[in-house]
Amino acid sequence: MDVTELRQAFTFSETIFERIKRFPLHRLAMIERGETHSHYCLVR
Repeated sequence: MDVTELRQAFTFSETIFERIKRFPLHRLAMIERGETHSHYCLVR
């Protein structure tokens, strides 16, 4: 790998990590707003 390919690989891995980290919060917000195709029961 050259420098450009290494830079792209690290940038891509950071992007994937951030998306994985944000997913649960984003998904729960969608469920609370009723924006999902499935129906979930939230127990509080």
